[in-house]
Amino acid sequence: MVILCVSLAVGQPNFPLEPPSDAAVIAALPKSPLPLIEIVRRDAISLTQATPGAIQIGPRLFYPLMGYGQLVEVTWKCEVSFRERIRLRFPFTVEMTVTRQQIVEIPSSTIMPAP
Repeated sequence: MVILCVSLAVGQPNFPLEPPSDAAVIAALPKSPLPLIEIVRRDAISLTQATPGAIQIGPRLFYPLMGYGQLVEVTWKCEVSFRERIRLRFPFTVEMTVTRQQIVEIPSSTIMPAP
């Protein structure tokens, strides 16, 4: 598991932005694309390492319970390959198994103290 640390100034502690869990990645997979297509089951799920995108650091703001801080955002990209069993319901019912690869983007953010 990769942990990305952000530090704005020398001597300031690092605040980790942890990658999403496997359950969060699977929950972020897209649902059925059309109303007549039903996803019955997903098997043989294989997740690759989450890679962080660009880090965006927001402006310095005052937070009442924390003091001055900055919002740090990162988008994690995870590649998921799985076997999916789908059911087509019109004009007659057909079931088939398809192997797919999907790239899932999950945003993550945290507030860290500003210098």
